[in-house]
Amino acid sequence: MIEVTDLQREFKSGEEVIQVLKHVQLSISTGEFVAIMGPSGSGKSTLLQLLGGLDTPTKGEVRMNDIALHELSEKERTLFRRRNIGFIFQNYQLLPMLTVAENIAFPLDADNVPQVEIKSRVNRLLKAVDLEGKGDMFPSVLSGGQQQRIAIARALSNQPRLILGDEPTGNLDRKTGTTILNLLSKMHREEKQTIVMVTHDIFAAGYADRVIMLKDGKIEAEIEREEANKDELMASFLAELNA
Repeated sequence: MIEVTDLQREFKSGEEVIQVLKHVQLSISTGEFVAIMGPSGSGKSTLLQLLGGLDTPTKGEVRMNDIALHELSEKERTLFRRRNIGFIFQNYQLLPMLTVAENIAFPLDADNVPQVEIKSRVNRLLKAVDLEGKGDMFPSVLSGGQQQRIAIARALSNQPRLILGDEPTGNLDRKTGTTILNLLSKMHREEKQTIVMVTHDIFAAGYADRVIMLKDGKIEAEIEREEANKDELMASFLAELNA
């Protein structure tokens, strides 16, 4: 589904050039659940933004279903994201002036989906994330876990091929975070949803089929779910990456 080839991203700070990503090579298959881990400043969020077409590489390319995202115009990338990618953020990024249902429907309204279809999808998604009966409420009166479930429903509203999560449980306690991870895992299993999630949490990463370890803008290791000592390997690599 996603092919990353010789991906490089540089930023200028005065006269200094900072290399955030260095020659990253990566393949992600349709229906795979991938976690990206690494210390602060390792390039995790930058990589996620490039996968989602929110940024363009300095060199190299990201291809999704054989479409090179950097070759699209800004308008074309916006349309591509809206129709193919759902985003889940740590701070939810809900619109406070809109109700729960209106937040979920927002991407559909932007894409001029008929209102009958919007209502059907919103009702189905409210049920899927266990928020039936809360469509007319405003996000501010709901808990953090409920707000994140709204964000997940919104991310799914345009029936995307890919879900990108940037620390989706980072602001939640363990119990609430586990609820969110179980929901993502269920979508992955039952809907064959492709998910790429940035996280600093070994527990969260344990839900993934594969964990990619980044350090200093490079992939240091990849750990598969099938490895018997997966948790020990992740803990060992994280200790080394953060050293």
